[in-house]
Amino acid sequence: MKLQYSSRKAFTIVEIMVCGFIVALIALIGPTFDHAMRVQILNVENRFDAMSLANAQIEELRSIAKTVGFTAAAELQGSGAIGVASGSYDATIPDIRPGFDLSYTVTDRNWDGSLSVEYKEITVTVTYGAGSHVDLVSYIANISH
Repeated sequence: MKLQYSSRKAFTIVEIMVCGFIVALIALIGPTFDHAMRVQILNVENRFDAMSLANAQIEELRSIAKTVGFTAAAELQGSGAIGVASGSYDATIPDIRPGFDLSYTVTDRNWDGSLSVEYKEITVTVTYGAGSHVDLVSYIANISH
């Protein structure tokens, strides 16, 4: 017996069902993947902004140390300039980036355990979001010219 093939070019019901299943799977997974990617992108942007704020604070402290001296006094109230003194200060910066809180600690350090201050360790912490934070540590040495 000779098999006869139809010259008609159409899809079978099985092919249509497989295609429908693939389209439905993509439709279900697509939005979930898109949402996860948007959350990751937002997290990366927030982390980048937090690192930028922390770096700007460290550069400001270095500038103050260079301008007014290594052993500058404590915080200058009202002027916005902060001296490079030991202690911890909290600064909220709502005008620059709402939802980001910046704090830093300046600690006197020395090389050999003596009482003289030879360098300062600056730790800047920027908190954002639901408990996320970035810590940036830098050092300012007491270099006399």
